[in-house]
Amino acid sequence: MRLLVVTTLVMMSSIQTVLASEGQRLAYVLGCVNCHHQTPREIIDAPPLLIVRGYTLEDFETLLRTGVTSSGRNLLETGSIMGVVAVEQFSYLTDAEIRAIYEYLSDSWTHQRALKEEAKIPELYNMKMPASE
Repeated sequence: MRLLVVTTLVMMSSIQTVLASEGQRLAYVLGCVNCHHQTPREIIDAPPLLIVRGYTLEDFETLLRTGVTSSGRNLLETGSIMGVVAVEQFSYLTDAEIRAIYEYLSDSWTHQRALKEEAKIPELYNMKMPASE
């Protein structure tokens, strides 16, 4: 019986690791990180991805499929690029893919990770950094 419990725990841990890595892969491949943390705010004023922690999985699914936020704001109607991307691209994600992204962002995405990505902006956009004082 004990071996069964240990085996089950190891399998559950392995599944969670696969989901986290798939969620991370999708967050980068789909451009979540790019729009929300690697693009200057003057170009795309997207909120930090930590916003996902304020969403239920159901609300996140609605956001990615319809562009409607948890507060009911329709991003497509307001002209937000997130509304367009949700309806035209993210609406094709599977339930499992949305869950993987949600779990990665709500469990593994940190403020420090966001800052690390935002530090890439000057390099990605070939921008000159202001002289430090």
